[in-house]
Amino acid sequence: MKKVIFLGSFALIVLFVTCKKDKDDDDNPPVVPQGTIVSSVSLNYACYVAIHGNYAYVAQKTAGFSVVDISNPSSPSVVKTVNISEVRKLYVRNGKLYVAAYMGGAAVFSLANPANPTLEKTLSNGDNVSCIFADDQYIYLGGGKGSYGYISIHNINDGSLVGEYVNGQSGQGYASIWADGNYIYAGTNGGYFHVINKSTPTSPNKVGQYFNPGTPGHEPWALGIFVSGNRAYLADWGVGLVVLDISTPTNPTELGVFTGGSDGPNAYDVVVDGTTAYVANGWGCLTVVNVSNPASMSMIYEVNPSSSSYQSVKIYGDYVVVADNGQQKMHIIKR
Repeated sequence: MKKVIFLGSFALIVLFVTCKKDKDDDDNPPVVPQGTIVSSVSLNYACYVAIHGNYAYVAQKTAGFSVVDISNPSSPSVVKTVNISEVRKLYVRNGKLYVAAYMGGAAVFSLANPANPTLEKTLSNGDNVSCIFADDQYIYLGGGKGSYGYISIHNINDGSLVGEYVNGQSGQGYASIWADGNYIYAGTNGGYFHVINKSTPTSPNKVGQYFNPGTPGHEPWALGIFVSGNRAYLADWGVGLVVLDISTPTNPTELGVFTGGSDGPNAYDVVVDGTTAYVANGWGCLTVVNVSNPASMSMIYEVNPSSSSYQSVKIYGDYVVVADNGQQKMHIIKR
């Protein structure tokens, strides 16, 4: 009888230990290493991404743009696709999605229901729109007018034209744009970084300029801009990640250039969090860089799967979301 009681007690102990181990495993899930691609969604011609809440909006050129639910990063799902001209870039602010639709001009969508954007208005700058930005007062469209770079400023409420700037430089259409305070920062197809004073929005004028010729045979192309404080981070396809001091707008000054990714300079887009820059580095994919000292930047890690070409990157909590034009996918990566 004692033997039976002992065996029964032993079985209960084993059961208790097993259950406790299972519970501990649930409380402490496996740690996902930095740089791990946790999920992907196939999206033709994926070239740019913007984030609002738990949704990613992915530009797909002639395929329009798609809305992706990323609330569960390990299992994202496409909830809607909007067919609108040739979508190049996107920007989200104050519950609105701003769409640069190239020859189709631009469009503004309400994100009152983020899973189902609704068209509010369309805008035109008279030629083509390659990049777009917005603040509390204005919408800024950048692109080309004839062979010159062209920026138009529009009223945020009704989309009416307020002012415009033509750079007069042949072949220097605008590919990237950012506005902050009294200035617009814009990058051209030929690698010029322009500072444009918009304090009088009806007649904006260029007050500063920066140019780096890049690597011979790998022409400069200023595709992405991120501004934080007195620094502008420029993603230049032919130069690399450029950090500029813009404290004196009339004289933007180079603080450093990073070209240390495995594929060299190939930058399309950049987003910065504190002292860390995340660069969509084309065929070099994702390059993560310590920018605490711009004169001596260093790579933290990179993600470089074969046949990929990362063209845009945005932050989503503990992850980054990238548009991969090579594999034609959107990826979510642990950061």
